[in-house]
Amino acid sequence: YLAARRIECLRYDYRGIGESTGVFDDMSFDDWSEDVELLGGWLNTRSTGVPLVLHGLELGALLASKAFEASVGDALLMWAAPNSANEVLRPALLRRVAVDNMFRYGDQRKGVADYIQKLEREPVEIEGYHWSSRLWRDSFHLELPAGMKDEGSAVSAWRKPFRMVPLDKSAEPLVKGSKY
Repeated sequence: YLAARRIECLRYDYRGIGESTGVFDDMSFDDWSEDVELLGGWLNTRSTGVPLVLHGLELGALLASKAFEASVGDALLMWAAPNSANEVLRPALLRRVAVDNMFRYGDQRKGVADYIQKLEREPVEIEGYHWSSRLWRDSFHLELPAGMKDEGSAVSAWRKPFRMVPLDKSAEPLVKGSKY
């Protein structure tokens, strides 16, 4: 759709995720922020004079906001931006706990606190990826920049186009079978 309208678009997997190279266990939010900044800079050099719009969904919105705050991009569009990365990781952890406890009874069941304690000591497999202790701890610190909590503040602070689109719980997933 975008290409047919002569709009260049870049969609990619972060390092260690999907079809990208790298090992997920070794990655951090800083690595993924660097990916956004490097690819944003690369795309900007390919199309000089054309506005660069950063776009992100949930965790991608947080990473795009960091790049935008670092002066990458001319506009920012965030879908369902959480206040912190932990707001994205926690539901995945809760799903893991629920599935693990589904056929367990009594003392065999483990609570969320047990999983968090384990995660603070060693990697835990969640949705096909091994989350490191560092990833979990850092998720509390990757936050939406203070000036981006609402559109009015962001537009006045950055003097660039900025749009936040919240998705409520009744929103249909973008990919069938996906939580997004």
